[in-house]
Amino acid sequence: MIRAAERGRFTLCLSRFGAWELGRVAQRMGFGEEKHKAYFRRLDAIAELVDHNQYQGDYPEWLQDSDDRPLVATAAVAQTNYLVTYNIHDFPVGARFASFEVVTPDMFLDILGREGEVEESH
Repeated sequence: MIRAAERGRFTLCLSRFGAWELGRVAQRMGFGEEKHKAYFRRLDAIAELVDHNQYQGDYPEWLQDSDDRPLVATAAVAQTNYLVTYNIHDFPVGARFASFEVVTPDMFLDILGREGEVEESH
């Protein structure tokens, strides 16, 4: 996904909370310090920083974990089309809210592939 964002296929929107959460997950996945730093240098170069605190609305009924509110708020403030996550326990695939739909990373890459096919056929 990072390569696709680096090539301008989509805009990656993150809040500081989202970046922190990605860092926490990367550590849990066993990223060493150097790999972790390199990963975040790449993210820093491509991500659009969004202030999730700007969100003043309600949250979807399906969101059960209040700790995940900053992620929903980020997607809502950025008016994204997709909230991409592996956390299908707290974010039901296909759920819609505000401007976005919840998808897994694999689903998102499939969507990007289909969009690329459409663009190339014109």
